[in-house]
Amino acid sequence: MSGPVGACDAGPVTVSCASHPASRRVAALLLLAALTGCGTTVPLAQQQLGSAGTVDGLTPGGSSSAAPGTGGSVAGGTTGAGVVGSTGTSVGSVGTPGGTTTRGGAVPGRGTTGSTADRARDTSPVTVAVFHLNGGNQALSAAFPGSSVSFGDGKREATVIINDVNARGGAGGRKIIPKFVPVEAADAGNTGLQKACQGAVQDYKPLAIFAMFNLAEGLASCAKKYGVLIVDVALGAGDDKLYADARDIAFSPSQISRDAEQKLVLGLARQAGQLPSGKPVGILVQGDDPSYGRVAKGTIEPLLTSYGVPFITQSISTGADTNGINAAILKFASSNVDTVVFSVGNGGIPEVLFMQSAEQQQYRPAYLMGDSTNTSFVGGSAPANQIKRIAGAGTYPLANVRADQYPSSPGEKRCLALLNKEIGGYNNRASSLTGTLYCEMAESFAFVAGAVPGKLTAAAWAAAYHQLGSSYQAVTTFGTRFVPGRMDGASAYRTLGYGASCSCITYTSPVRAIPAL
Repeated sequence: MSGPVGACDAGPVTVSCASHPASRRVAALLLLAALTGCGTTVPLAQQQLGSAGTVDGLTPGGSSSAAPGTGGSVAGGTTGAGVVGSTGTSVGSVGTPGGTTTRGGAVPGRGTTGSTADRARDTSPVTVAVFHLNGGNQALSAAFPGSSVSFGDGKREATVIINDVNARGGAGGRKIIPKFVPVEAADAGNTGLQKACQGAVQDYKPLAIFAMFNLAEGLASCAKKYGVLIVDVALGAGDDKLYADARDIAFSPSQISRDAEQKLVLGLARQAGQLPSGKPVGILVQGDDPSYGRVAKGTIEPLLTSYGVPFITQSISTGADTNGINAAILKFASSNVDTVVFSVGNGGIPEVLFMQSAEQQQYRPAYLMGDSTNTSFVGGSAPANQIKRIAGAGTYPLANVRADQYPSSPGEKRCLALLNKEIGGYNNRASSLTGTLYCEMAESFAFVAGAVPGKLTAAAWAAAYHQLGSSYQAVTTFGTRFVPGRMDGASAYRTLGYGASCSCITYTSPVRAIPAL
């Protein structure tokens, strides 16, 4: 890192990952960042919640035909989601848990009035374990000298945010007591997160763990074993099997699973005529996490087969496997592959390495990409002739586009203002990669807890989550929908691609509802 948290360079920094040994690139870990440049924000019109509570005509988290701010039903009454906008009012039926809020729309159970069940609410304090990264900036600085990427001080950020949530009623009248769990940058992989989970459970016996790391097998299995909730908000979600195995335990309230992401991206590509006719699609799969292979075998390949599109799958051992990447490029090029799809991790590193090597060989396929491929980082790091070939869709501005390509939503704006007031240096979402993530974890946890009138348990929280529909207004995504059977919550997307006017990856459509959620 070349500057303090909140520093923003004048433009994107070119990263030549191939010039560093793999041991240094490990610093990127599971959260490597959206890399952005400074710039004047574009107008907010058609990009943030308006006074009627819609985003480009779409109710956040709902369908385009739904009424603005309509919430899902909750036992005892309908959630009083209200109209999101300047009025900050909420209207709920008899029996609605909670009643008022200062943020626009009802937060169940966090108001001062409500049903008999709400008045009898168990208000015992609730303990949560909060993971935070130690040594992330130093590791990134060693791997990428001069990069504007910054993780921020996670412990300080989470403290400020949880204090603010408690001042506004906490988790449905329950004070949130954070217990901080450091995770060292050198030990932030699957086994390291599992150990951190086990230590947190033994030391603090928390109801929930707030994790800003990509959801991993070890973390999810630990949480399932001990019956501890995981509220995970990161730059990468888990796959469908991981969420199924940790059903009602591991939640990503503002993201979509990797399988849902590929279905969205490939389905839109087919509709737009972006899948090749008579030529195979190349699939690059990272082998050091079983979820990447599962997504390729269980979702990408069957989808392409159903579309009548041939494919060639190539594997790399890790995100820094340059030999495997070069072999894949040679195979794709010799097989007339002109469209490439990725099922990889490490926050954009494999994609950048692929594009750098492909450019050296004058191989320029089209790329279909989504949230997990971190197009913001890739767009600021890969060769220009390569990023011009990117198209896809995203639900997550932090991972999709530069900060000047999407102004803050109301929730994100409030989060950044709070952090800027209490800590300083939070000019936009890219000032710290973790600040808005902690806001989302704390806000979503408290929101759902507010719909639990009795004792707050992991099972009660999970049951309430599935009944809240589109009533939660997210910090880091366009809209959410909490429904039975899904532990991921993002419900809206925008298409993305190369923008000639900014020479960057930008959004190319208004916000739309994700189909079939």
